[in-house]
Amino acid sequence: GNEISNPQDFAVVKEQLVIKTARAITALPIDVLKAEFPADLHYKKDKAELINLCRDLDKSS
Repeated sequence: GNEISNPQDFAVVKEQLVIKTARAITALPIDVLKAEFPADLHYKKDKAELINLCRDLDKSS
């Protein structure tokens, strides 16, 4: 894949990366998934957006 070295650019990608990874992993026969928080709090401050990202993560797993 494409390597992202800028933390701010990665923060944008991280949101969907965590959610997509959770969706892929929960398709496997495992009992517990420990997921990373789906946002970088240094760059994402909007509470409503953070709640929506958490809900999206919850739906994907």
